[in-house]
Amino acid sequence: CQATTMELTPILPPNDSPIDFDMLDCMVKGTEISITEDKELSLTTPPSVIELIGHESSITFFVDCSRQYLVVNFKSVDRFLTFVLTCVDDTGEMKNIVITNKASFITADRRSAKLPLQIEEGWQFLCIDLEDLLANAFSATFAACKEITVHGSCRISKLYFQSVLYSDVELPKYLRLLNDE
Repeated sequence: CQATTMELTPILPPNDSPIDFDMLDCMVKGTEISITEDKELSLTTPPSVIELIGHESSITFFVDCSRQYLVVNFKSVDRFLTFVLTCVDDTGEMKNIVITNKASFITADRRSAKLPLQIEEGWQFLCIDLEDLLANAFSATFAACKEITVHGSCRISKLYFQSVLYSDVELPKYLRLLNDE
C-alpha cells in the first residue's frame, strides 16, 4: 500500500497524471473497457475515467491496503452494477463482500456477505467503512482489502483508501470531487 503524506492511498487515479492502464495494478475482462473523458465532472478540463460497458465487463484492482475507508466515485450507465471487495481479517481468513443493486436484502455466511446498493442517476459517492463492515457482517477484525472488482456498465473516476475521513478540500486536487472552476 503506497503511502502519501496524508493517510490515504490513491488507486484511481494513482497520481495527478492522466489515467493509463499501464500505471494501474489491475486486470480487465471484456472487450468494452476503455479510458475516456467525462464532461459532466468538469467542462473546462474533463478528467479521465474508466468506462465499462456490458454486464460481462469487469475490472479488478489489486490493492493490498489496510486503510479503514474505501471511497469510490462512480456513475452507473446501465441496470446492474456490482462491487466485490476481497478482504482478509486479522486471522488471515478471506472475506468477500458483494455490494450490488441486484440485491434487495442483506445475506451473509462465514466468508461472504451480499449488501444491496441503491443507485441514483448521475455520479455517486460511496464511502465504505471496512472495519465496521467486517465487524458487523462477520464478527471479524479487518486487516486489509486485497482486491476490488467492479462488474457492469459504469464509469469510475475515483477509487482510494483513507485512514481518516477527509473533506473534499483536504484531498489532493486530483482526488477531489468538487472543482475550483
